[in-house]
Amino acid sequence: MGTTVARHLVGAAAAWLVVVAEAVAGYLGLLAYALVTGADPGGPLAGPLLVLIAALLGVAALPPLFAPAVALGEAAGRRGAGPARGRAGARVRRPRRGRAAG
Repeated sequence: MGTTVARHLVGAAAAWLVVVAEAVAGYLGLLAYALVTGADPGGPLAGPLLVLIAALLGVAALPPLFAPAVALGEAAGRRGAGPARGRAGARVRRPRRGRAAG
């Protein structure tokens, strides 16, 4: 169980890093657009504040998203064979046309 929780924590941390990376890429895109068009690029704290706000929102948004996934994964693991494992490799047979069933 400890490795399962650790994997979920690593996944949550990776998702948080993606949120932060998107904020950095968004800011750099806006800065490039401002420099190309000759617009005001903003203050010196615009980029760091954008990244900080995105990081805080990511910290607030990820637990409600990952907690149900962890709970469902743990419940499925305790139950044993889930729907995917129970049907893996199963062949569905269809009745042939023109012949009576029986």
